[in-house]
Amino acid sequence: MDKFLVHPTASSSKPKLTQPDCEPDESDDQDKKMSAQCQLCQKIIQGQKGSTGNFLSHIKFKHASMLSKVRDSKKLFKKTTQHGEGTIITPNKQMQLPFFKTSITKCQITELVFNYIVEEMRPIVTCEKPSFRRLIQGLTGINDSTVLPNHKNISKILQLKYDNYVSMLTNLIEKQKHICCTANIWSANNKSFMGMTCHFIDEFSYKRSSYVLSCKRIKGSHNYLNINDVITDICDAYQIKSSKITHIITDNASNFGKAFRTFSKSSTIESDPHHVGNLDELDSDEDTQIDSDNENNLSSPIDIEYVDVGQLLYE
Repeated sequence: MDKFLVHPTASSSKPKLTQPDCEPDESDDQDKKMSAQCQLCQKIIQGQKGSTGNFLSHIKFKHASMLSKVRDSKKLFKKTTQHGEGTIITPNKQMQLPFFKTSITKCQITELVFNYIVEEMRPIVTCEKPSFRRLIQGLTGINDSTVLPNHKNISKILQLKYDNYVSMLTNLIEKQKHICCTANIWSANNKSFMGMTCHFIDEFSYKRSSYVLSCKRIKGSHNYLNINDVITDICDAYQIKSSKITHIITDNASNFGKAFRTFSKSSTIESDPHHVGNLDELDSDEDTQIDSDNENNLSSPIDIEYVDVGQLLYE
C-alpha cells in the first residue's frame, strides 16, 4: 500500500534450517510481526507479514475516503514469500490446482452418443450435426473428429441391439405358458403406427414383466384386415403362438373388435398356430375401405369381453 512505510520489528535474518527432531526456533514468531506508519496520521499500526487486516481496518475507520484508492493500489502489488536463499514472487491470486481431464475411449463416446439418441428419440443424423459434434469435442477435450460416431456407426449398433432384444424376448416368451398383449393405433404427421406390448407373470416368483413388442407402421385404412396383418407380423417376429395369448387389450374401437372376432382361435376355420388368425376367412360385412378407427357396421354381435377397469384402479 502506498500510504504505509513498513518497518519490520525484527532483523530480517535468514531462517535457520532445523532437523525434524529439533525444536523450532523461537525467533520465527517474531520475524512474522511487523509495524507500519500511516502517512496520513503518522500512527504506528502493528500487524503480521502476509496479513493486511489491521492496516485496512485503520484506513476503513480513520480514513474511509482513501479506502477505495488503497484497494486499487493493493491489486497492483504482488506478494513475496521468503523461501531459502531466494525470493519467489507470486501473483495476488489464489493458487489453483491444474485440471486433469479424464481420458475417454472411442467406444465410450459411441455408447454415450447412442444412448442419448435412443433415450431422447432423436434422429440418427443428430450425431453428424456440427453443433452436436462441437459439444462432444468440448466436453471430452478431443480434437480428432474421426473418433466421433457417424450415422452409419449408430445404425449398425441400433440394428445389432434390436436383434439382441428380439432374440432375448423371443426366448423369454417361449418359456411362458400364457401372455397378455395390448394393441393400439396412433397417428402422427399423417402416418399411423401400431403399438403392441406383452405382459406376463412368472409362475414361480409371481413377478410381473412388461415388454414392448413393436411400434410398426400401418399403411392404408384401419380396417380389421389391415389390423390383423400387422398384429400377425409382430407376433411372427417373436414366434408367439395365438394359443399362448389369453387377452389383447385395446380401446373400444370396433375395427379391433371385428379383427379379434373374425380371426380369433375360436374360429370355425382352423388357423395356423403361429398366426393370430386365418387371413382367408372373411366376414360377410366387407368394410375394407373404411379409413376410421370406428367401424360401426357390424352385422353380428362381437364375442369380445368388456371389462370395467375403473374399480380395479382404485383397489
